[in-house]
Amino acid sequence: NGKDFTFQAEASEEWDGVFKCSVKEVVENKKISYTWDTAFINAETLVEFELTENGNKTELSLVHSGWDKMTANQVETRKSHSDGWDLRFVQKLKEVVESLKPVS
Repeated sequence: NGKDFTFQAEASEEWDGVFKCSVKEVVENKKISYTWDTAFINAETLVEFELTENGNKTELSLVHSGWDKMTANQVETRKSHSDGWDLRFVQKLKEVVESLKPVS
């Protein structure tokens, strides 16, 4: 917990592309949560990944919270993040998982 790290996205004229993060919680093989802040958001939000066993499957939950800290004119920022998680993470993870061979 407390480990700081960054993600670097493609920069634009308005934004340096840096997401500043700090680990808040780690539960081995179960959960990780970390803060998510950028000059584009200008508020600290929280990203949580949690794994849950469901029969012979594992479910992944992704929650990005803290949007209540946004101003009314930042509604588009929330939507762009939601779209980004879907396109850049969820779809990519689905492709990887579907390419794996089942474990016997």
